[in-house]
Amino acid sequence: MSVPVYGDAKDVQFAPTRKKVEALSGKIVKVSGPLVVATGLKDANMADVVRVGEQRLIGEILNMNGDAASIQVYEETSGLGPGAVVETTGAPMSVELGPGIIENIYDGIQRPLEGIMRKAGNNNLPRGVEVPALDREKKWDFTAVARPGDKVTGGDVLGTVQETSVVLHKIMVPPTLSGTIESIQSGSFTVLDTVAVLVDGKGEKHALTMVQKWPVRVGRPYKHKYPPRTPLLSGQRIVDAMFPVAKGGTAAIPGPFGSGKTVMQHQLAKWSDVDIVVYIGCGERGNEMTDVLREFPELVDPRTGESLMKRTVLIANTSDMPVAAREASIYTGITLAERYVYHLILSCIDPCIPDCIFIQFHSDHFSCLTRSYQTDSANSTICINDFFFPCQPCKFHSFSIKNFGLH
Repeated sequence: MSVPVYGDAKDVQFAPTRKKVEALSGKIVKVSGPLVVATGLKDANMADVVRVGEQRLIGEILNMNGDAASIQVYEETSGLGPGAVVETTGAPMSVELGPGIIENIYDGIQRPLEGIMRKAGNNNLPRGVEVPALDREKKWDFTAVARPGDKVTGGDVLGTVQETSVVLHKIMVPPTLSGTIESIQSGSFTVLDTVAVLVDGKGEKHALTMVQKWPVRVGRPYKHKYPPRTPLLSGQRIVDAMFPVAKGGTAAIPGPFGSGKTVMQHQLAKWSDVDIVVYIGCGERGNEMTDVLREFPELVDPRTGESLMKRTVLIANTSDMPVAAREASIYTGITLAERYVYHLILSCIDPCIPDCIFIQFHSDHFSCLTRSYQTDSANSTICINDFFFPCQPCKFHSFSIKNFGLH
């Protein structure tokens, strides 16, 4: 496997990753709240996902010092003590990309909350629970677009799946692969079933499924960035008139507690002129996320006449979660949205009518921030402005923004 190296190069370049290490284990020597220190993990790397203790709590390596690893645990650590086993997966924090994302409700590390509730049998979130992000048993009707003998490269469409009544999910060749399609078939498949076989330039065969795993801290490949040039109709006249935002731009709503930041965020998610909404409740109060979970399924989308949830993904990461888990929720949401950006590029018919995905998240540390993507079908490229903290003025609105690349 390889990961993209980003820049303004004409073609996306790739660099080989480190070899996957086998499951290694160490022992806990210190527990301080959500921070755990373990030794015996000299072959592990920073950002590796680990399982901690008998309950297999999920965590991430923050720092390596010799064979000692400082681990941020995303769950309650009560009951952990020195001597407990820590196992590393040898892989960074990743999410599953495939049919079944839309209409789902995840926590900050893409654990499906409804699936966990069914497994646990109650509304409590048990520690260490392991539930796949995408349903392994549900079958999807796959319609092949590519044909045997076609030469394909990363991002080419193999087929389509009607994910919801308003979202057509495109199954694409992984960005790191290219070659010739040896076999492909339409039918009803689970996300783990093989839908096509690809032969690369070395003659090696690769079985392609409808699901891909992607590290959340690695941006999806792109060739060029274009400046925002189309206004985003927010559905709020005061915003569109006084503080216009561009598709592909960013905006922030700073303000004190109780000033209406979350209310404005809800309104933008409901009425903005976008195709898919990824709502990240990062540091939200529990009752605010409850309002979202109750309202969104009942709202009728004025564009389609269907429920708003038919084009929405919710990530609930409330204020009682560790700080590192809140950070992970932002990366998770952005990675899920980037998946659908490529779908919109391929489905945009009129180059004068760009598509848009809208991401927003709420943080008590910095109020409400938003991010959107604009696609350019004529050039098959993406216009993206990224941000983290406000720094410099942006001409599209009066908020302070700093633009970063995906990497």
